[in-house]
Amino acid sequence: MPLNHVALTVTDRERSAAFYGRQFGLTERVHDDEHLLILGDAHGSLLALSEGAVPTRLPRTNHVGFQVDDPAEVRGARRRLRDAGVPEAEWQDDPGMVRLQMFDPDGYRVELFAIGVRSGPPALPRPARSRWTSFVADRDDTRPRLLCEEGNPAHRLRVEHDGGTLLVHLSDEDGRGWTVLAVDRATRQWAVAQQRRQLDAAREAYGCLYPNAEPEHRDPA
Repeated sequence: MPLNHVALTVTDRERSAAFYGRQFGLTERVHDDEHLLILGDAHGSLLALSEGAVPTRLPRTNHVGFQVDDPAEVRGARRRLRDAGVPEAEWQDDPGMVRLQMFDPDGYRVELFAIGVRSGPPALPRPARSRWTSFVADRDDTRPRLLCEEGNPAHRLRVEHDGGTLLVHLSDEDGRGWTVLAVDRATRQWAVAQQRRQLDAAREAYGCLYPNAEPEHRDPA
């Protein structure tokens, strides 16, 4: 038997209706009275909204999911949602699945995903095997915090952490850009960002990992 609808308690149902209409196409008002608003679309999806006190501290796994056919739609939606200022919760871009989780206006997790990569970058060819080496510390640094690729000092790596978060910074091969991985130490949730400047990449990765943090707590040291 098909699932008929999902019901949410929201603080402002018109605000939520605008969000789900604009971002997910639920623009049809199937039912609307003082107690309940039901939104729908051409595919038969239904979302019921009632106003009231929103529950707090829901489990991370609780979410509403939307599926599309093409992973490129998920990637495009991610850019659009970021431009709209919608906070991101999780991002996954693997050969088997492209998945985005975000927060709606009340903090509910909403997922958009596609299974099977039909478009986007092709799979990378496996490079020829060669001798493995390790990153090494700068011998001239009395308290080395940066590692660099042996024979290529422009390719740098740094790992830092505090009580709650681990940050792994990896520069481009020529040192002109950075990829930063932020990992929550308690849950092992992670977020990745790429920017030209190391600090910008760290800020973006940290902000994606903790989208609801207060501004003064979102900027890694």
